[in-house]
Order: sequence, then C-alpha cells, then structure tokens
Amino acid sequence: MAFKRLKMASDNGCSDSFFTVAHMYSARYGVERSMEKAYEMFMLLAEKGNSGAQFRIALMYREGDPVERSYPEAFKWFKLSAENGHMNAQFELSRMYRDGVGVEKDVSKRTDGSISTMNRGAMTSCIRSESQAHSFFSLLSLMLDERSMESL
Repeated sequence: MAFKRLKMASDNGCSDSFFTVAHMYSARYGVERSMEKAYEMFMLLAEKGNSGAQFRIALMYREGDPVERSYPEAFKWFKLSAENGHMNAQFELSRMYRDGVGVEKDVSKRTDGSISTMNRGAMTSCIRSESQAHSFFSLLSLMLDERSMESL
C-alpha cells in the first residue's frame, strides 16, 4: 500500500518520493527487488545533482550490482556526491584516495578535501543521525591517523 502511494507521488514529479521508490526497489521494501529499476531511477536523480542518488550510483558501481563493477566510475560518482555535501560519500572518497582504489593513491588530495569539508562546517552541522555521526568520526579518525603517520 505504501509503495503504491509513493509510486503515484513519484510519477507526479515528487523527487523525494522518486528517491524513496528507487530505494524500495533496491532494498525489496514492499516490492519485488529490482536493482535495474533502482539504477534507472537513481541515475535520473543523480544526473540532476541529487547527492543521495549519486551516492547510490557510486555504491552500485563499487559493488557491481546491477552494473559491471568499475572503481573509476564509482570514484566519479562518490566525488560528485561528496562535492554536493553527502557526508558518507566524503568518507568513501577519502578511503578511495587513501587506498588508491579507482584513483591514483594520493593522500594529500584526500586530506585537502577532508579539511575543506570541515572548514565549511558540514561535518559538525549536518550530524543528524547515528550513521552520520559514525561517518564523521570515521573520517576524523582517518585524518588523525594520517597526521600521526606524517609526524613520524
């Protein structure tokens, strides 16, 4: 019942409902799972600059479901999402720079991005949930680990 109402709202142009329906397809909430439909819907939103949808597209490329796994493509979408303020994407982008996955390993670029994010206040002002707090402290620990290694 909820899916039908959300689908009707998304068909009438409600982008929040559109995102929720895409998520329902990907997570099998009240509807048969279809990663292909979820991908199509998230991509429409991602191309319009929706950071949450960009993050989901990045995850799909990283995991190879339903698209072929592509770390460079995942990096591209994590970067777009991070630039649009998505905190989890900022964390994932930081890890990709640190590990050299999908991009040439470059700890200095990773740090610059993390610091500019903190300077904008996005990290502290956007913590509204446990998952966001986890992302914030995970990113902070990556930065602190790197700084302690640099001082050796």
